[in-house]
This record gives sequence, structure tokens and C-alpha cells, in this order.
Amino acid sequence: MNTKLQVDGIGVVEIIHNQQKLRLDNCLYVPKLTCSLLSLLEFFKKKIAIIQEGNRFSLEINNKSLINGYIQNNLLYAHYELPKCLITEVKQPSNLWHKHLGNPGTQVLKALGLTNEDPH
Repeated sequence: MNTKLQVDGIGVVEIIHNQQKLRLDNCLYVPKLTCSLLSLLEFFKKKIAIIQEGNRFSLEINNKSLINGYIQNNLLYAHYELPKCLITEVKQPSNLWHKHLGNPGTQVLKALGLTNEDPH
């Protein structure tokens, strides 16, 4: 099977485990993947050791554990904290939303939580 998936972006990912941070550059954002795939070559470039004991593994740098997990069906499943997203709220006049959304009625804007005022 030769299936291609669309890459929607490239960026930096920080994985945090046991208060240790691992920064991964040039990560591909592929929304249709159901799990994260990490390149072992990137770990080798960063001098990260992969230690296996039975069906458990850990990624270590300078003998400090960065990521721990288990091995199942020839895949490594890692335990790590999910990154937190900071949300920024931008205040914009409701008439701007009124124009952007194709002139919907006030009821629609109120239902979306975008206004308390009449856009006209």
C-alpha cells in the first residue's frame, strides 16, 4: 500500500516528561494521522539514548529519563504530558463579525456569543 497523507504544517514540538523538556524541530503536522510518529534518527542526532528493558523503554539524555513508555506490536507507546494551549481573546466590534459572516442576523451573532449590540 502506497498511501500519501497531506502535511498541513511544519513546526516545533516540546514534549515534557518528569519536568524535562525535549524540543523537536521541523515536526510535520499531519491531521489525518491518529497518533504521533517520531523519527529515531532525530533522537540519535540529539544524542538521545533509547533504553529497552522487556516491553518497557525510555529515552534518555545524560542518563536522565526524558520519556518512558511500553512496546507493543513493534511500536513504542510513550507516556508524556500533553502540551497546554494558551488562548488569546481579541476584542472586535460585532459589526466586524457581522460583515465577515455574510451579514447574519443579530440572533445568529448572539448565539455565537459575538455580540450584545446591534451590528447595524
